[in-house]
Amino acid sequence: MLIYVKLFRDLIPKERKEDEQEGCAPVFDLMPEPCTVEEADTAKFMVHFTGFPTAEIQWFREGVEIQPSRDFQVTNLYQKSFLLIPEVFPEDAGMITVRAINPFGMAECRGMLTVAEDATKPKETPPEFHVQMRDLSINIGEPATFDCQVSGYPRPDVYWCKDGKRLGDNPRWKYFYEEDHYTLLIYEIRPEDAGVFECVVMNKNGKATCSARLSTSGQPEEKRSTAPMVSQAAPQLQEPMRDQHINEGDSVTFQCKILASPDPIITWYYNNQVIKPSKYFQMHSQNGIHQLTIAGAFPEDDGTYKCIARNQAGEVTCIAHLKVSRKS
Repeated sequence: MLIYVKLFRDLIPKERKEDEQEGCAPVFDLMPEPCTVEEADTAKFMVHFTGFPTAEIQWFREGVEIQPSRDFQVTNLYQKSFLLIPEVFPEDAGMITVRAINPFGMAECRGMLTVAEDATKPKETPPEFHVQMRDLSINIGEPATFDCQVSGYPRPDVYWCKDGKRLGDNPRWKYFYEEDHYTLLIYEIRPEDAGVFECVVMNKNGKATCSARLSTSGQPEEKRSTAPMVSQAAPQLQEPMRDQHINEGDSVTFQCKILASPDPIITWYYNNQVIKPSKYFQMHSQNGIHQLTIAGAFPEDDGTYKCIARNQAGEVTCIAHLKVSRKS
């Protein structure tokens, strides 16, 4: 009888021990917090969970399982799991889900990863024309200039076409690119230059075009075969323009001296936009002296004025600023 009781008592702790080892489904008691980082920064998510036996952990981004790699580093330590993204890119943004599974059940929790735009980095945009080329009517033998202003990031690539055919390099013309301005300069117009010219700009975000028609008039001058060769010299700035401060309604003249051989083609700009001759803007060039006169300036004429001289050998730029004071 005593032996029976002893055996029965020995069984009781054993049964309790087996009960204590019964499993339970995983539960998250520390969930991932929403994470906002700038591009190229590091993002980190952490969870803590319970359950027996210890759960297996899976991480997901927008429903797709994350495979551990150098870019997505997963670390599991007993009842903790970490997801580390050392360098975040915009395409990494989205809902991050972590799943814990063991034989007794499954649990999930989520946290949002947001990638903020870097304020110092320009936003990528397709090319867009802000100033388009204008139709031109040019006498034979005179120069022609097509100008346009384009925005876009990354900076667009550009090429020029005439009557649908791409223009290559030629000593008769030259391409100029300055900031967001694109220029095609034809030194001496010939009858066969008449037609439609097109500027095509593109980057990885898109493509844009603008066009203008060139009409020619007059007869080409006969050139003597015995004419001496003229040596070429790039434009050189001899006397720069000066900044001007005037009262509203006054006229003002910007003047610079630029020497070159052959004589340069002069283009004037206001705040990076080409200035066309008019009653308001008068331009004059003689013996290397180049002038821009504004007849009766207004405060809205405040800004930066630029003279660019170009020939086959090169170009030079001269800049000055205008300040117009309002009448009291």
